[in-house]
Amino acid sequence: MEIILRAFYILICSPIIIALLVHELGHAIVGLLLYRKKAEVFIGSYGDPNGFAVNLGIMKLYFSKDFYSWNHGLCNIPKVDNFYILRGIAYAAAGPIASLFGLIFSLYVADHYRQIGIPFFICLLPVLAFFNDFYNTLFRSQKVILHDGTFCFSDGETLRRLFMHGPALKQAFYLSKYIERNEFDAAWNYFYSIHKKTQHHFVLAFQLARITRDENLASEIIEQWEREVKPNDFDYEHWSVYYADQGQYEKAISLLDKLLKLDPRSAFGHNNKGYYLIMLHRYEEAIKHFDLVVNDATQTKAYSLNNKGYALIKLARLEEALLNLQASEALLPDNGYLWRNYGLYFVATDDLVKAREYYQKAIGLDDRIVGIEELQGLLDGRR
Repeated sequence: MEIILRAFYILICSPIIIALLVHELGHAIVGLLLYRKKAEVFIGSYGDPNGFAVNLGIMKLYFSKDFYSWNHGLCNIPKVDNFYILRGIAYAAAGPIASLFGLIFSLYVADHYRQIGIPFFICLLPVLAFFNDFYNTLFRSQKVILHDGTFCFSDGETLRRLFMHGPALKQAFYLSKYIERNEFDAAWNYFYSIHKKTQHHFVLAFQLARITRDENLASEIIEQWEREVKPNDFDYEHWSVYYADQGQYEKAISLLDKLLKLDPRSAFGHNNKGYYLIMLHRYEEAIKHFDLVVNDATQTKAYSLNNKGYALIKLARLEEALLNLQASEALLPDNGYLWRNYGLYFVATDDLVKAREYYQKAIGLDDRIVGIEELQGLLDGRR
């Protein structure tokens, strides 16, 4: 039955899948011509190689095992050694241009088959598929989170950035190459030689300061960044995490306050501010921020429910704590911190058997859990 359903899905959605393939192959062919490197095309994922692989020699295609995800994809060209703005523009534009040609061709085919009696709505499906692909990739500004945790931008946003910030992106590219080769002195010299620094430069300089573990220099970069370039919410997220990693929770909270002024509904901002308030033992304040994480289907929501559960345990509001932990489990069961908090809950309710069981489950999922020693200490003290 599952095979029949998948076949039916592919049949109905075939215009979307074809439009996606044409789009990504447009990138791949132009990338091959420009960079002389074998392209990787992913259908149904943003870079996950665990699927059905088809090696065509000049490129390799990866199809996700989840057929129902074949409505998005990615073309990847292995890292290049030089940055050329015009090549970048041509590569980014190739996908939308391929979609545009597909749209024009599908209009011609639709008109032809309509004239010989094929129902109009069937003729229209490929047209809509190509139009949707062309419009969404070119005119929607979108950040895409890739399979390896990094991110890229939609074609339209990439083109906008190349046209507006091409020289700065080129400088950032060469700065990143110094960092990749661990040539840190050369990287700093190059950074300070840049006359007009942009966000792209500061992102890499901050990364460099963190790699070299120079806390004073990282703070100086942040201060210069705030003076010279208007920070965005993503910048404040990174800075707050940096200071929190140093144990400077008040400073991290002050940066999240700036983030929340830019985006009062930021799930990251409210969840992390709540977590840092927990670290300062300000549990009631923390709970207020966890309650402001409103999206019910995100990983951050799962974290906020789990963190709220921990705060409620510390306040001895155990029934409420359990409800929040259970809600977090429903969204994200493979979270070691969740099972640590379950362990703390069962210590508080004197069920040491379950507490030890969940302690083992927590360290089995993640052996570097911050605060696991709290649960371990309580269990050792109750032997």
